Amino acid sequence: MNWPRKVFLESTALFQLGSKLQKPEFAKLKERQQYLKFELFVSEVSWAEYIRQRADKIDQLAVDIKSIGNRLQEWDLNPKDVSTTHAQVGEFRKSVGDLYAKRALEAGIKILGVPDIDVRRLFRMSMDRIPPFEQSKDDKSEKGFRDALIMFTILTNIKGLPDDFSLVVTNDGLLAKGLTNQIDEFQTNLSIVPNLDEAIVHIDARVDAWVRDHLLKESEEAKAQLEKYAKEVSDQVNTIRELTDSDFGISGFFGLLGGSKPLEIGETIERVNSLKVDQIDSAVWSDKDKPRSRILFRIRCTANIVTSASNSIFQFASPSRYAVGGGKQEGSSFLNAFTVPTSRHERERTLPVTLYGEAKFQRTNGDWKLLSVKVDKSQPSAEEMAALLLRVPQRKD
Repeated sequence: MNWPRKVFLESTALFQLGSKLQKPEFAKLKERQQYLKFELFVSEVSWAEYIRQRADKIDQLAVDIKSIGNRLQEWDLNPKDVSTTHAQVGEFRKSVGDLYAKRALEAGIKILGVPDIDVRRLFRMSMDRIPPFEQSKDDKSEKGFRDALIMFTILTNIKGLPDDFSLVVTNDGLLAKGLTNQIDEFQTNLSIVPNLDEAIVHIDARVDAWVRDHLLKESEEAKAQLEKYAKEVSDQVNTIRELTDSDFGISGFFGLLGGSKPLEIGETIERVNSLKVDQIDSAVWSDKDKPRSRILFRIRCTANIVTSASNSIFQFASPSRYAVGGGKQEGSSFLNAFTVPTSRHERERTLPVTLYGEAKFQRTNGDWKLLSVKVDKSQPSAEEMAALLLRVPQRKD
């Protein structure tokens, strides 16, 4: 799938992160990096701009502290502690580069050095006002040199790598335009977003489809493993000796009257002749990398039943249980007292039934050996149920 394998943070993106590189949006980006394994880059020029901004802020802090000391002296107050703090800030200013180099390493940010660039090309781009260069109409001012270095640093890194689907985070419109103009020449593929929030949206939109494909592939592998033990699974289904209205999706007041999906008005179930496996439609394999694992699965079954149709919609039937291979086992209900004798017309039909199972395996000589399998009607935990539903193939109309 086309999620980015490389993400580049330009200066404007770095400025969003503040002094600690710990903003929530950056934390979200790092979370996605952990499972997608993309690389996170910053050009040497962007990093230098970021460090300079940090240094400027420290310099301004030092000026403010010195100003406070001077004002204290005006009131004949001892500025000793303020002077000490001012000296500490000065020492911190000297080591700011090393401090942020360490923070970049901890954050997983790789700094890309400036590559060899054709100076004459930069000259022509500047003169012709080719983005990211910008020049006033009277030629008295020019911007874009540093942005051009950033642009070519990124492009050199992704040259000839369209399958990296690189992502650049920048709020600089001219730089974005310059990058876009060079895509064909550098035979690459990249997307550009203005901030980290949009970067996360961009990644998630592409990962969702990949995750689903990945989960479906994983499910198919688990189902293939279970199919080796189709007889054992079928034998477990044969141990189900009783079904209820709710197992057929019949519930509520209208279920008592008939007409609750999947029955017609006035139709009720009289007997369940048999129950057989149709297909395993979803499976989740847990701990596949360990000596023992388990597969949680959902089975679609088909029940062969006999229903009766009453010629009166006032023929009440209480919620019922049915013996598989036998007839109805009525539950007690005051509604039975209002049963009206009427003619019935029976027919044989099928209804779907969903069952759930768990199979345990042990790895022996590189192959999986079935230890046990269990099938019943009870749904798994909410978390496991959600995992199963994620692995159900989508219907194609």
